[in-house]
Amino acid sequence: MNAFKFLLKKSPKSSTLTKLYYEEGSSFFQQKKYVEALISYNKCLVHAKSNPVDLANGFTGRSAVYFVMKNFEKCLQNIKLAREQNILENDMRLDDREARCKEYLKIETKDTECTYKLSNAPNPRIPFLVSGLELSQNDKFGRYIKTSRDLRPGEVIAIEEPSLRFIDLKANIFYKYRRCFNCFKSNELNLLPGSHEVMTCSQTCYDSIKDRDFDSEALIEGDLSWKVLKMIQLKNKSLAVAGDIDSLTNHYYSPTKTIFNFDFNSLPLNETKKVLLKCTVSLIGGTTGRTDDNVDAFKHLIGSYSNQRREFLVTFVEHMMNVCQKTQFSLNTFDESLGQWVKVGNCLLPFGGLLNHSCDPNVFWISLDGKFVFIVTKPIKADEQLFICYRKTFLREGLTERRKSLLAQYGFVCDCEACHGNYGMGKTEETPDDNLGSEQFTDIESIDAEVARNWEQIETKFGKESPHRIAGMIAKNKFLLEIARSKIILHVS
Repeated sequence: MNAFKFLLKKSPKSSTLTKLYYEEGSSFFQQKKYVEALISYNKCLVHAKSNPVDLANGFTGRSAVYFVMKNFEKCLQNIKLAREQNILENDMRLDDREARCKEYLKIETKDTECTYKLSNAPNPRIPFLVSGLELSQNDKFGRYIKTSRDLRPGEVIAIEEPSLRFIDLKANIFYKYRRCFNCFKSNELNLLPGSHEVMTCSQTCYDSIKDRDFDSEALIEGDLSWKVLKMIQLKNKSLAVAGDIDSLTNHYYSPTKTIFNFDFNSLPLNETKKVLLKCTVSLIGGTTGRTDDNVDAFKHLIGSYSNQRREFLVTFVEHMMNVCQKTQFSLNTFDESLGQWVKVGNCLLPFGGLLNHSCDPNVFWISLDGKFVFIVTKPIKADEQLFICYRKTFLREGLTERRKSLLAQYGFVCDCEACHGNYGMGKTEETPDDNLGSEQFTDIESIDAEVARNWEQIETKFGKESPHRIAGMIAKNKFLLEIARSKIILHVS
């Protein structure tokens, strides 16, 4: 069923709130507070009554914001949505705005979205990795990723979407007018209203959640610890991908596989998700035994299964909790109001989970609206291993603290170059302050040019300058790509 037809039929709304949020959005728009305006218009849409006038007003308001932000494609999308309410047959404002958008799109070449592409030809079997990345193994590192060719600073080597996401309940509530409830993508705040006062980024995500029992979920989640909630999410999300418990059992007990065992170009979408789940289950071998006493609480919430299947689900979830502890990535979102990245949960990456740790890594990752972009930070020679940093680099945390934290969570004593050489922590002139703003940059092009210059300097000075100076330049580029670029794209003041 179409999302809006479902909305008009089933969802009771508040006219008072709709008008309040629409007026609030219009006020923000007049003040040129465009992010706040979009959030208010989203609230208007979520609380709109079945009367299509309220929906049309909300979409029309959003179209005005996207127009002044020069996001002409999203402006046209909202004009279309406003007209679908069948009350705007002769609206000269929308006619003029639509015509101007189409005209601007013919000549506008400015990059309005934070997009990345692989820097080299993709792997012929794994399209989200560049060619030349290989899986290897030895006694010291176990499985690890190496390159068969030289890599240069700034190269994008992987763009990966999580196989499983775990969003904090409070984050889902706090960002319900700003993020897709299903996948947590922002879509630059261009979201579809739905029932239960949540929004989605697409019809596909809408269809995924429309039949969920939100009231029961909220009641259960409100009284449970985060570990039990994680266990429930692991069970439910894994079963949803596998299809049934028998398939999930096969995923768990079949031989270990990684993404390098499959040709993703030949797999249909539904099979791809199952393969990625199998690769995720295989990130860690075996289990460390019962996670903790929270397993007993989880057992009471498993559902109606035979004893044998209940025992399997406990075993599976214990294993996956161990996978999460050892390989999960922080799931962050760029908060438009705060102008900074905020942690909202965790996720699992079948490729990223294979990368080993260094306190002075040669690869870092940045978040991109639900995707993880892995970028080379230092020259890497053919046959060398790729490393990311699991926690803080040596610039941000001392040797004793780093080793203690890594041992407690991941179970190893770090012997990377920074730890072996006892690099002292400390900032350099290149290291950005935590509160450094993006006022010195006015467009994406200027940021990208600065980042490119820094990559060139790193390549030239690597091996000649101190590790601290190189690490400071890397930290600066990470800041520019994550914070400053995001602010400009969203016109955050």
